[in-house]
Amino acid sequence: MREPELIIDVAHNPQAARVLATWLQTHAAWGRTLAVFGALADKDVRGIVEPLHGVVDAWHLASLAEESPRGLSSEALGDLVRSASMAVDVDGTHEDIESALAAAFASAKRGDRVIAFGSFFIAAAALRFADAQGFVAR
Repeated sequence: MREPELIIDVAHNPQAARVLATWLQTHAAWGRTLAVFGALADKDVRGIVEPLHGVVDAWHLASLAEESPRGLSSEALGDLVRSASMAVDVDGTHEDIESALAAAFASAKRGDRVIAFGSFFIAAAALRFADAQGFVAR
């Protein structure tokens, strides 16, 4: 398996985030779990982030403002994520998905995993990133 591991999930609502959180807890990483997260303005960001409290160790927030008129900027998303939980460690806000993915992988170490989620825009960009980096789907 390639390290760090990349997990791609849409998880753009609270129900899906709860399922994702359960899966991440059941399939624990050796190291940290780093999130690459972006959302549209009409999504329940608090409801998405709260189930992942204590599961995600660091957050890389990606702006979706260029992807959609409904896309949240990384700064607005950061405010919403921080308001969802005072304990959230936002490692960075990024102007696009690709830079958020690159930053997450640059900070990841052996045994860590990166989870890219929150929107179909995130999932599509993460799939392109995975293909370009030679990841093998399993």
